Amino acid sequence: MQMLCIYDRVPEVPFLVLPKKGRPHLALLYRYSKKYGFEEWANSDVAPHTRGGMTTVFLYGEDKNWLLSGVAVCSMSDNFSYETGRKLALLRATNLGLGHNNLDSGIMYRFDFKKLDDKGKISVINSIIETARTWGMEPNTAYINPNDAEIIPKMDGFTLKTSKIILKSHIWVGFEE
Repeated sequence: MQMLCIYDRVPEVPFLVLPKKGRPHLALLYRYSKKYGFEEWANSDVAPHTRGGMTTVFLYGEDKNWLLSGVAVCSMSDNFSYETGRKLALLRATNLGLGHNNLDSGIMYRFDFKKLDDKGKISVINSIIETARTWGMEPNTAYINPNDAEIIPKMDGFTLKTSKIILKSHIWVGFEE
């Protein structure tokens, strides 16, 4: 198995008024490397802001037949940490950080349930199931946050459960005996 870490940071430039709290807007994030700096501004003196950022971890097999990913976003009120971001993103990629014994074999996705109608929700969940099948899994269960439970339609042949450890607007799809 191989791991790839990608860091997106907020640039420290005088013309940007940065928020003091909350997640940084995606338009503020630029690909960053400690060795080369920002990809957008090669060979420049633009430094990353000390706060806010995003870490993405990709895990893939030697045969390149499967891929898992996890994302950790650092708030604009917190100092960015490469180590903490990498650990959180890795836990999210592997679902090991969920602390739930039944969620050790599956995939976590984020999407806004409220913007779709029932047919659209079922379509998205079915596409997640099909993606899992291409990776060799045969999912039969999905977990969602209890706050999202009333807006998810029932699906025949598929068990839908709620768990407080699942973030809002997220769905975990996997196999449960």
